Amino acid sequence: VTSWNPSKLGSCLTGMYLERLGVPPDMDFDERTLRIFSVGKIFEDWVVSKIKDSGHKIETQVRLEWPEMDVTGYADALIDDTIVYEIKSKHSRGFDYIPNRQHQKQLWIALKILNKDDGRLLYISKDDLRVAEFLVSLTDENLENEVLEELETLNEAWRCQRPPRPIT
Repeated sequence: VTSWNPSKLGSCLTGMYLERLGVPPDMDFDERTLRIFSVGKIFEDWVVSKIKDSGHKIETQVRLEWPEMDVTGYADALIDDTIVYEIKSKHSRGFDYIPNRQHQKQLWIALKILNKDDGRLLYISKDDLRVAEFLVSLTDENLENEVLEELETLNEAWRCQRPPRPIT
């Protein structure tokens, strides 16, 4: 890992730092978690196919680079060159806890890098196929401040070669 990944923002900054340093995680993902990720990708591909079938132009896995903040990653989709989408699958019980702030941060970074005003978080329930969509705006000052604070903390830690303090 040579930069900060937008999908990790909102998680443990110490863990992000250690991952970039090359320190292996305490535990690997178990088989169940790997299956969950695999099925999530299947749902993302299904949503993308439905968008294509509706006649929209869609670019997937859009490269994101923000050199000033040392961030690289990918946005799930850019539709009609105007709307950035992050597509997330959840179990129906997870719908009680959306939108996820980590996902909002991830999408805000994509908006910033791609210079788009608004984007959408699209959630789909894996077990009952409910869909929920949430707007994320580049002008959301609270979100911007949270993202910039985390990135500044990470970049300062990287410069000093000292991990950020764990949140207890």
